Amino acid sequence: MASPGHTSAGGSVAQKRSGSLFAAVLATLAIAAVTGWVWRMALAVPFHLDDHHTVTDNLEIRDLGNCGRFLRHFFARGVFKTGLAINYALAAKLPGGEPRPEAFHAVNLGIHLLNAVLAFLL
Repeated sequence: MASPGHTSAGGSVAQKRSGSLFAAVLATLAIAAVTGWVWRMALAVPFHLDDHHTVTDNLEIRDLGNCGRFLRHFFARGVFKTGLAINYALAAKLPGGEPRPEAFHAVNLGIHLLNAVLAFLL
């Protein structure tokens, strides 16, 4: 019979937990690296098509105070507009002030990477 803290397969429970934590961290880093590598070229793409009226010319998303109003209209793309406002605000904090396409895309990629990692960790 195995003693407390040890498994019958010959390793402590703590060792197995640290091994699975290492595997989770490694998988998370792999997800982030592959996603970043695949989408790296998107950072250099300029704003185009609906980006102009949705992002660059949309004064509504420049104020994070509007997020509550966006979410009250959930089915009228409130989450989408709130995401744009957060993305725009974070991109505006990067050097250069006014969000440039590469800053906007980098923040967007970062948000999606974070969500992919969080979904994996579930």
